[in-house]
Amino acid sequence: VFGGNPAELKQIPWQLLHTDFTRGGASLISDYWALTAASAVEGFENYNMTWFGGIIDSTAKNPVTMKAEKIIIHPNYTRVPQSGPRKNFDNDIALIKMFDKVPLSPNIRPVCLPNKTQELVLEGTMGTVSGFGGFEKGLKSRILRYGHIQEYPSKLCVFGDMPVTDNMFCAGDDVRRVDSCGGDSGGPLFFPMLGHGTKEQPYEVRGIVSWGP
Repeated sequence: VFGGNPAELKQIPWQLLHTDFTRGGASLISDYWALTAASAVEGFENYNMTWFGGIIDSTAKNPVTMKAEKIIIHPNYTRVPQSGPRKNFDNDIALIKMFDKVPLSPNIRPVCLPNKTQELVLEGTMGTVSGFGGFEKGLKSRILRYGHIQEYPSKLCVFGDMPVTDNMFCAGDDVRRVDSCGGDSGGPLFFPMLGHGTKEQPYEVRGIVSWGP
């Protein structure tokens, strides 16, 4: 996360990290399931991907280690073509089922999901993005970082020929220069922003880091 802050233990306990952390992250949503971007797991559906949780340091000696039993990619996700450039990232979402039940603790626990009737995030609403991705001159972060960003009008996020579809929304912060970066793919954008969650308004993952300029 570019322009963000280092997280403290227990602050974002649903954040997962793939062991090859160039592939990105995921969000724990139950004691068996995690949510990520299809682009972060594409091509690995038949491999036992290993994920770390319960840590804020990617070199920690005692992570909770989880092996994926099954990866379910959205059936309408547009996969990387065998030749030529990718056309879009529509339906860039996937579920990961772990082989074993995740041992929940204050350091590792699920984030909530919005219900079906919940309204979409309004433009200007502040949320928090997190990950172990790039944070400075392209360097990946050893420490989990987070940044507060807001939803933008989709027209502000058009980049090259890549379309912003109805299944996407756009977020960032040009004023404070905060944004997700390479290596954050698959990680969460959650609301309300970090530090503002309550029992009545718990943190919910409302977006998944997918693509950007």
